[in-house]
Amino acid sequence: MIRITSGTPDQAVSLEDARTAARANGTELDGELSIMIAALTAEAEHATGLVFVSRTYHVTLDEFPAEIAMPARPVAEVLEINYVDAGGVDRTLDAATYRLIESGGSMVLAPMPGVAWPETSGVDAVKVDVICGHGSSESATPAAAKGFILARIRESHTPNATPSPYLIRSLDSLKAY
Repeated sequence: MIRITSGTPDQAVSLEDARTAARANGTELDGELSIMIAALTAEAEHATGLVFVSRTYHVTLDEFPAEIAMPARPVAEVLEINYVDAGGVDRTLDAATYRLIESGGSMVLAPMPGVAWPETSGVDAVKVDVICGHGSSESATPAAAKGFILARIRESHTPNATPSPYLIRSLDSLKAY
């Protein structure tokens, strides 16, 4: 099971930039623009497989698989790996015993060469806490993602504009193939 346990109140683009893209004077559209930023950020994250503004994930597993798939990219930090050992004792895995590697465009945790994952006991025996994302503020959002979000906001606030079916392609440079 994967849960998001914390995120930041920051958005992938600033409300001020969104107001400029929408050609809005004043704050009367701020509620609508905030919703659009969140929705377009989710669309861009889905299209790229990336997380733009950092959030913490809690991954729960019954046992250690060969590799532990990370919930998102990029991985900023593995906070800790806790597990219930074969004797039923709660333990924290030493960070020197595992490594973060790229595997087929995804990030995974794997034991260091010559090291095996420990034996576990019980349901939900392995718990991994990890921070994924480019950074904790909109300044860390990749330019291509900001451009996509702001262009979509501009399109939606331009009278008689026809949405471009090609705009989503501006995110291609962020994808891992």
